[in-house]
Amino acid sequence: MVKPDGVRANHTDAIKEQIQAASFAIISQKWVHLNESAAIAFYAEHSNRAFFPSLIDFMTRYFTFGLFSCSEFRCDYENRKKERKKGF
Repeated sequence: MVKPDGVRANHTDAIKEQIQAASFAIISQKWVHLNESAAIAFYAEHSNRAFFPSLIDFMTRYFTFGLFSCSEFRCDYENRKKERKKGF
């Protein structure tokens, strides 16, 4: 996930290039503007930490850019798993 400060600073394309240069495939991508309840759920593991309120404020202030990527090995593994479920 490209955090709001990375999006605002126009680093999204550079981050995508680094992911691909590291032999990861970008499977899907989506612009997301987290609302407070979604951010609280996503970062629930940090809810007892002192920085939690500022984290939620930061993550809901602007858009984020979500990426789902996988390595060549992982993509191949997932594809074979799907094929087995389909009966191939």
